[in-house]
Amino acid sequence: MMCLLVALLQLTLHWFPWRLWLTRDLPRLAEYMVGVLGFAVPYSLLIWYWSNSLDVSSELAFLYCLAALWAVVVTSGLVVFAASGLDWLIQRIRLASELQELLEHGQERPYWPDWRSQARPD
Repeated sequence: MMCLLVALLQLTLHWFPWRLWLTRDLPRLAEYMVGVLGFAVPYSLLIWYWSNSLDVSSELAFLYCLAALWAVVVTSGLVVFAASGLDWLIQRIRLASELQELLEHGQERPYWPDWRSQARPD
């Protein structure tokens, strides 16, 4: 359940419209900080909940915490990797569509500068 929450939170943070809210993109360091907070805060809440509700030995509690840590870190990494791959794919599809439109409809004018004064190349 925690991994699902972390995955949804990472997707939300990845595609959040930061530019509309801040009027610019997040700096790279801030992106990393937000991403780490995206799994550190839910993990911390889980540890806090377990500390108040689990009645197990300290060795077993340590193993639970370690397994949960690796689960949220791996989940976050895979989700961000998949979201970045999807961004890349969408960009390629958009570029291919623009290229197809350009090839189908041609250009309004030739690509060389001052095209009215020059003869067309053969």
